[in-house]
Parts: sequence; C-alpha cells; structure tokens
Amino acid sequence: MHGAGGGPSHPPIPIEWAFSDEVGAMNFYNAILTALFNRTRTGKGEHIITSQAAATLQFQRGAITSAALNGGKQRDDGMRPGWGMAQANQILKASDGKYLVVALGSSDQWRRYAKLVLLRDDLLTDDRTKTGMARLRNKEFVLDTIGKVIIEKPRDYWINKCIEHNVPCAPVQNYEEVSNDKFLRENNYIVDVIHRDHGKMTVVGPTTTFSNSKLGEVAAQAPYIGEHTRDILKEYIGMNDTEITRLKNKGVIGTGEDKRSRM
Repeated sequence: MHGAGGGPSHPPIPIEWAFSDEVGAMNFYNAILTALFNRTRTGKGEHIITSQAAATLQFQRGAITSAALNGGKQRDDGMRPGWGMAQANQILKASDGKYLVVALGSSDQWRRYAKLVLLRDDLLTDDRTKTGMARLRNKEFVLDTIGKVIIEKPRDYWINKCIEHNVPCAPVQNYEEVSNDKFLRENNYIVDVIHRDHGKMTVVGPTTTFSNSKLGEVAAQAPYIGEHTRDILKEYIGMNDTEITRLKNKGVIGTGEDKRSRM
C-alpha cells in the first residue's frame, strides 16, 4: 500500500496505483543513464545504489522538509484532507458533477480569476482573500466561497471562461473520460488492442516510441507462464524437442501449452 503521509488533522491518504513501484523504476533507470553518460565524459564507471523508498520520499520532500523545520510537527489545523496549496491549485465541482482544476501561480492570475471569471470583485478587497498569504491562512473560506460560485454552472463554461481570461485551468477527468479523450487517443496514449482471451480491450499505450525498433509497441497480452520456454531453450541453449519434452514431462519446466498456467 502506498499513500501520502497525512497529518494529525486527517488520516493517511492511499494512492490507488503502484506509485512506489513506478517512481522507483524511473529513478533507477535515470540513475543508470546518468552514470552511463558520465562514463562517456570521464571514462569512469559508477556503482549505483538506490531504492523505491528514496524515490518515493522525493515526492513529499517539501512537506517533510517543512515538518522538520517545524520541530517534526505536521499540519494540525483541522482542515479537510488535501494538498497544502489547495487554495492556489483548486479542484472544484461544477453543476454537471464534473470537476476542474484552476492553478493560480501569480497575483495577476488571481485578480483575473476573481474579477473576470468569477465576477467577484469583493475577493480582491476582502482581508481574507486579497493577498496570497491571506488566502493561505483562510484556505477553507477561499475554497468554500469559490466552490459555491463554480457549482452554479457546468464545467465547460468555467474552462472556457478561464481560457478566455488567461487563467490556467484543466478538466479533472474520470477514467471513462480519459479512455475516450480525443487528444490521448490521437497520440496513442490510450489504445484499443485485441486480447487473445478477452477480446477488445482499452489499454494505456507506451510512454515512448522508437524509430528503429519495436520497443515502443503495445503488447496486447502478457505471455502464459512458460509460453516462450521451448523457443528460448532451443535458440539459446541448443536443446532439441525431445530434451525439452522430457523436462516438461518431469515437471521441471512449463511450456505454455496449458493455458491454466497463464500469468
């Protein structure tokens, strides 16, 4: 189980995917590439030591450093769970039940957002919202106040208004929307494949394509356990069919013929 650490004011928040597995792997291969690149410059190799735990901690380094500077204390303000900068990076629910995120990285963006998108000039003069520090101290008030405005109109309305007035925003898509997103499909980030057991399936495409190899192709299905054993033993070990069959009959290897042994 992977999760965000939480704090005294709320419990830990689970992450619904193998976060540490993936960031650990990415950190590892980036370390390998860095070492290889450095070898081309210096002629010296590297002994790399890294871990999933180290890579995972990097994603919460800001909160951990802040807590350490505060004598180890985490946030205990009674606020609802969420990122510490939720007043600047707002996730909001619209009238159609869909969500959007608005990212306010500057005072100019906040002014355009309040005045031209929300039509709430009062937020520019209210002591609880007129400065960045005030909005941070009064995060709950900011989110509740703006949430009551956003809930009055559908998501596309707010997305268009933000774009019109140069306020950074994006739809927060559910998995169904992601699966059918035109941009993601046109770029093969989401693709349909034919699985030999389950038929047509929608899957996430490869992160990288390669011009001179098949490394970036989508695998429609994982192999059955032992499916390629016979070919590997023949090509790389030099065994013949009789020897391979003998091993299979003794239970030493599987060769994928029994599909019950699928992964």
